[in-house]
Amino acid sequence: MTPKERVYTTLNHKEPDIIPWGEHAIDYTIYEMVLGRESFVRAKIKEVKALWEGRRDEVVASYKRDLIDLSDALGLDIINVYRAPSKKDKIEPMEKIDEETYRDKDGNLYRLGKYTHDLMIYKVNPESYTPPTIESLKEEIDKIDKYGVEPPDESVWEIVNYVVEKRGKTHFIALIGAPDLDWPTFGQTEEERMLNLALHPEMIPLIAERNGKMMIASLKNLSHLKVDCLVNCADYGTSTGLQANPEIFRKYMFPWHKEYCKIAHQMGFKVVKHCCGNIWDIIELFVEAGYDGYESIQASA
Repeated sequence: MTPKERVYTTLNHKEPDIIPWGEHAIDYTIYEMVLGRESFVRAKIKEVKALWEGRRDEVVASYKRDLIDLSDALGLDIINVYRAPSKKDKIEPMEKIDEETYRDKDGNLYRLGKYTHDLMIYKVNPESYTPPTIESLKEEIDKIDKYGVEPPDESVWEIVNYVVEKRGKTHFIALIGAPDLDWPTFGQTEEERMLNLALHPEMIPLIAERNGKMMIASLKNLSHLKVDCLVNCADYGTSTGLQANPEIFRKYMFPWHKEYCKIAHQMGFKVVKHCCGNIWDIIELFVEAGYDGYESIQASA
């Protein structure tokens, strides 16, 4: 079997010749150790700084080359692909405060993770945020109903199209970061967002409708891609359980996931749901929605 045949056989509930192998995410350190050269694939602050310096094409070239070379070196059946930064967007560098702290144009502060080297927000500027209102949500929904979601410019698919061209006939190509749904809430921080689910239940139906319609409209903008699979990556769990009441998911989010799977299948895609944490309270709803696979199983959860 080819790698592509192996994965399709598995997702169609038949037995392949061997178990197919793919990884949701591999950081740049592994690329560099295996390939023996510098890589920008998931290179955290190194990748971010390169984009700040206007080296977008260099970063994209690294992704195109290294995704294929690592899959060949390790014998991966699944090659994950990602959106590229748009050629039209100018990525403004953040202001450097000290060796580990940066400030964005809205006054939010970010720090480098000690172990991961991710640039993560740690202090928000409340003056930079305007919460939604019932009226503003209705306006957004009406706009999506009338105009859909504007598709990105074609330069964002540069990595995707390149990998499909080079390995699409033999390997299973999965787009990471397909449209997905967060909990139907609002706020600047995760704590605010979770609290507002309880404090503002009147907002839940409209936010869920806005998010769901945006998910479906964004999905339709992917119809021209030649990938095999869409992987949407919103997380709903912690190590001990769901982040919120499963009834919120069942009532306000599940119908949109079901519609998403239906349309994606009509477009010819397989669909896999990535979701970290202990989400066993809703795992059967992923099956009912129509997802072809689930990833990732977190041992600590």
